[in-house]
Amino acid sequence: MTIIDNNIKSPLLRLSMIFLTFNIFFGYIALIQSDITFLFIGFIFLLIWNLSASRTFFKLSTNNFLWFICAITFCVSSFYAVDIFKSLKFSAIFSLVIIMKTLLENSIQWIKYYKKYLLLFSGVHVAATILYLLFPDLIRNLCERILTSSNLAVNNSLIAQNSNPGITGQTATNAMFITYCVAILFCMFIVSGSTLNKSKILNLIYLSVSVLALFLTQKRGLLIANIVAVAMLLFLFMNAKSVKFKKYGIRILIVVLIGSIILLQSPIAHGVIDKFYVTLQQGDLLTGRTYIINEATRYFSMNPVFGVGVWSIDSYIGSGVHNIYIQLLAENGIVGFTVFIFAFGHTLISTLRFLRSELNNKRLSIEKLSVLILSLYFQIIFLITGITDNTLYDFRSLVPYIISSALVFSIKNNNVSQATNN
Repeated sequence: MTIIDNNIKSPLLRLSMIFLTFNIFFGYIALIQSDITFLFIGFIFLLIWNLSASRTFFKLSTNNFLWFICAITFCVSSFYAVDIFKSLKFSAIFSLVIIMKTLLENSIQWIKYYKKYLLLFSGVHVAATILYLLFPDLIRNLCERILTSSNLAVNNSLIAQNSNPGITGQTATNAMFITYCVAILFCMFIVSGSTLNKSKILNLIYLSVSVLALFLTQKRGLLIANIVAVAMLLFLFMNAKSVKFKKYGIRILIVVLIGSIILLQSPIAHGVIDKFYVTLQQGDLLTGRTYIINEATRYFSMNPVFGVGVWSIDSYIGSGVHNIYIQLLAENGIVGFTVFIFAFGHTLISTLRFLRSELNNKRLSIEKLSVLILSLYFQIIFLITGITDNTLYDFRSLVPYIISSALVFSIKNNNVSQATNN
């Protein structure tokens, strides 16, 4: 059985995924400038689809329960935050995403659309990053037309520093978008057959171009996160009982080794390595954020139990902490931090256990296996990058993380439903 029954027409689900993914990748452009408009439209289509299908709205699993507690934690802390309106808006959007996760776990039909549009829209940013090398004036003119004045100023500043923000206002944003493309193509390649055909060659070419685009951003944190994700997948496959999946692990190892050798010969890779070397020489592993982290720690000490309120650190020091774990401690205290750690941990451990079980028992189709791998990849990217960036507080990284975690539970629920029916 494949993930999606192609005979089932789901225009509402398709529209929901289009608006959801479009909001992630293009919600920042000047004509839109909204964190919620397209996301809310996607939610409405999803809700109508659930109503029309007479589906159970909420399956309050342990994982969903933990995430709803996280949403409640944010909502409660909004009332003692510095900017109550801003905090409540963030908490409301966060809660909406959690509700979407819960609704999506009722089915597996949405997965095909989600992957399709995620790959399509992330591919646009890969293309823009590569095209800047070939036609810089074209991309600059495009940026002038679609970016806000503030994002355009940052874009020009980053380009002057030899970074490549593509058609976004931040290198980190561009690198995250490209990472989504890398993750999908990499997971597709891992589970592709051993026969070298046209499709597999094209996949490998697109993957190589996407990795090159990621290096062009020179975003070291995301490069490290990708390396950790690949290493974990390699470990899982190499330790699988099945010889077939061990071969997948060998395939990962060969591709990574060959790709690394080729990349290390390029001046693009040398630029990234030089930045690592300079950082190590200066002993500034926090890349100039020591003051921000110290300030966040000070605010945590002022109210260690419940924190100072969600989104308050930005109001106090004019910036996020660029570390979601320290920011959670400062804004939501030990109580909120503990709740989120349980949610992060439960989601990751559930994914790892399910994936390991299926690797050993070989019960899943290749398509479903690739979806589990993709979910794990996205989770690792989010959690690792959260050490150096605001992934929890940026919907362009939060939404893909939450929705991609739903991939695992959608397949688990589908397996249970099939077993019950049989």
